[in-house]
Amino acid sequence: MKNFYWILSIIVSCGVLWSCSKEDENPRADTLRIELDEDDASIRIVPNPDITYTPANPDDKFFNGTDNAVRKDLSPVETKLKSLKDGETDALPPGNTYRFSLIGEYGTLTLSFPAPDNVLVQATHVKIAKSGNDYYAFVAYNEKGDGHHGAIGVFKVTDIDGDNHATVTLQYSIEMKNAEVSAIDYYNNKLLFTGAAHEPKFGYNETDDGYNYAFCGSITLDAAKNPDENTTIAVRKLTSFQGTSVKAYGNKLYVTTGDGTKETQGGLYILNAADLTEVYSSPQLDHARSVDIDSEGVYVYQAEPARITKFPLEGGSGTQIYAQQEESTQKDAKSEILAWKNYLLVAENESGLRMITKTGDVHDFLSRPGEDAERHVTNSIALNTDPKLKANGTSVNSNLLLLANGERGVYWYDIASGKTAKNVEFTDRMLPGAGGNAILGFVGLSANFIASEGNLAFLADGLGGLKVLHIGFDPDVPPVIGEACDDIMPLLLNDPASLFPPGESVFSGSQNNNEIVKTLFASENVDSIPEFIAILEDTELHISFHDEGAAWQSAFGFFVVPAGETRPIVQYYNEEVKQLGKLYTGTKSEHGQTVYVLNQDYTIFKQISKVGDIDPPTDGPLIPNAVYKVNNYLTTDGNFKKGDKIIFFLVPNGYRSNPGEVHIVFDNSLDSYGYYQLLFCNKALNQATNVYFDPNAYPKAFYDAKANYNMFYNVSCGNFMILIEDIAGSSNGGELYEPDTDFNDIIFSIGDGTAGTVKLERPRFSVGFGDDNILKITD
Repeated sequence: MKNFYWILSIIVSCGVLWSCSKEDENPRADTLRIELDEDDASIRIVPNPDITYTPANPDDKFFNGTDNAVRKDLSPVETKLKSLKDGETDALPPGNTYRFSLIGEYGTLTLSFPAPDNVLVQATHVKIAKSGNDYYAFVAYNEKGDGHHGAIGVFKVTDIDGDNHATVTLQYSIEMKNAEVSAIDYYNNKLLFTGAAHEPKFGYNETDDGYNYAFCGSITLDAAKNPDENTTIAVRKLTSFQGTSVKAYGNKLYVTTGDGTKETQGGLYILNAADLTEVYSSPQLDHARSVDIDSEGVYVYQAEPARITKFPLEGGSGTQIYAQQEESTQKDAKSEILAWKNYLLVAENESGLRMITKTGDVHDFLSRPGEDAERHVTNSIALNTDPKLKANGTSVNSNLLLLANGERGVYWYDIASGKTAKNVEFTDRMLPGAGGNAILGFVGLSANFIASEGNLAFLADGLGGLKVLHIGFDPDVPPVIGEACDDIMPLLLNDPASLFPPGESVFSGSQNNNEIVKTLFASENVDSIPEFIAILEDTELHISFHDEGAAWQSAFGFFVVPAGETRPIVQYYNEEVKQLGKLYTGTKSEHGQTVYVLNQDYTIFKQISKVGDIDPPTDGPLIPNAVYKVNNYLTTDGNFKKGDKIIFFLVPNGYRSNPGEVHIVFDNSLDSYGYYQLLFCNKALNQATNVYFDPNAYPKAFYDAKANYNMFYNVSCGNFMILIEDIAGSSNGGELYEPDTDFNDIIFSIGDGTAGTVKLERPRFSVGFGDDNILKITD
């Protein structure tokens, strides 16, 4: 990681109010204009600039965003139910299941200037701007070593989808003599940058300016983010060693500069975005590292030690709202502040991350990820709150926090907010990924700065390069939205295997003596299983996954009979789903027979396997006792409408991890490969399609019902509990698995997200459980 300054010094000031003035002690010149078409230009535009990439691992292949064959999928990780503030396990909802892919790597730029040794510049800062369906990334570069040349690379990102695809193209570079770029922003067709210049054409006068190298620049771009031949660069000189941060807000720029000596204090500068004329300055802020702005004010972060000062948007006296002598002690290194909601997120390098309220209280914190205070540091923050596109075209809302953590790579967190399943209020907390949540860690890089929008993240590597990540979601699972209600029977929530042990029938053996199970599977209660779930009022539909005891990688799906449909469900299924092919997207040949690829719109879980399964091949994406939202494919908001009827089905062992599809057959008989036959969980469809369990394996009640599941209404939580079996029967002389009746293949519950299910029609059989696991039948 390259330091901001060339001379080091610590200047600490802890006053509550800053004395501010519009007059600098060392007045700067007016805004300068630099022509781009001069022969000896100090700044020039270079199309198709030269990129040099040297991978840390010799076996790694350099690739750019157009080389799809070498995209690198990074392992998806789940979040723990853990608070980092106190180290105790809290009843917090788990986070989303992200999937990151490395879709492009770019190394150092070779400047076009006629200089010896082919001057190389390394990535230090990134700004992302959206334009229509595309994104542009502006990447700042500085010279490696002690030199002072710099550049800005302009990347275009197109063809973005939710399935880890995007194309990244480096369009051109803006290259500068004797000027480093430390931070950039983009606003209203203007590319804005700040840094340090030793160049007279940037307004630097060695006799008068001394160590005051700081400057701010602006270049106007067209809609395609290109300059024209008549473009000039506007430059304004500032006080101190280096411009450290620049942010546009409204029609103004907010720039911080940092100092390395007592003679050159850092400061805050407010400039007009149009012409860089000064609106306000406060040149007495030593070690000013970063600035961010929201509607409430301007927040300046100072280091050595950590301090935050809040200013009015138009300038004026600032009030120090935070000061900690023991924090942020690494000298002259990157630090960053980000204002979000009621908080200020601050990357304090060796002090980690602080989540501070706007009144100055520490709300949550993350320690730096390692023991080495020089290399294991938190340099930068990216908080991506944009809706992110899934492969099926739907979007997911999330608060994804990305941290650039030096040589430990990039770490990610979800910021969760709301209520727990116990209906206990909690404020926003940062939830880490399970088993370590590092992306690109330990691969010979130094994560220096990260920016993220939409499905993209750009990482500036302090050791030279740039890495582009695509942010996707595990295609086999919806986003997690909370934690399951814990008022259901404790055995069912915490130890379902003890209630439904593998291989033991619910109708015989030890289970026949279990009063709970006997009651649940009594004939009269099985007969009360509804043929569908009816929607009484417009609502969301939430599924809480509790456990699975299957060896197979099965899929679980649904289809909707919309409100107002008068055809019988069986006829609707035959005409709309099976015959017209809506349930599947195409056919394939597998094991010599025709299989159908399940339409992802109809899928709830492509793979019903839980995280941490003891059988590695069936280890899956689902988190026990996590809540997932089911999106209705018939509506734009994903909600279900009054009068809708919901039918569930199972595809036993239908998931194919490669190529990530669910394969189904519609044959009514099984053969030696027929583990993926479509099984409807609802009586009416099973009766119509003659797909049901082997009648010799079940009591008469289940044979008559022709159902392979049990469902009851849980009064305690106000939702439906559902238990599913996944094997339809045996044939061909016992070549297939024999069916079991332990009903532990899938255990989950369905509700509408309220304290008690009031928008779904209740089945006739309802139960409640006390703390002693005693079953209580209710009306």
